[in-house]
Amino acid sequence: MKKVILVLFLFVCAISFAGTYYTKSNYVYTVHANHLDELIQVVSNGDKEMFSKMMKALQLTGTGGFLTSGKQVYITNRGYGTIQFYFAGESQRYWTVKEAIEYRN
Repeated sequence: MKKVILVLFLFVCAISFAGTYYTKSNYVYTVHANHLDELIQVVSNGDKEMFSKMMKALQLTGTGGFLTSGKQVYITNRGYGTIQFYFAGESQRYWTVKEAIEYRN
């Protein structure tokens, strides 16, 4: 009986503190973490032409793009400054920078 009560207590606590994550607009997302790392490096180098070419290639292949604001996502992994996520109702996982996702209670 004590175990059941403890499990119910933990479940209620988890639900009460659970919030939802949403995307912010105009941030980059990619299927592969290494593509995101490459894009970050290109931006750090200030190479706008290469960034544009890389984004076009990602969009054409369906392996990346720009986020739109307000889409619900679920976090599946966290890296150094990056987050892996998937859109609500979908199974494909993506990577983006942590600033691209906001928490709402």
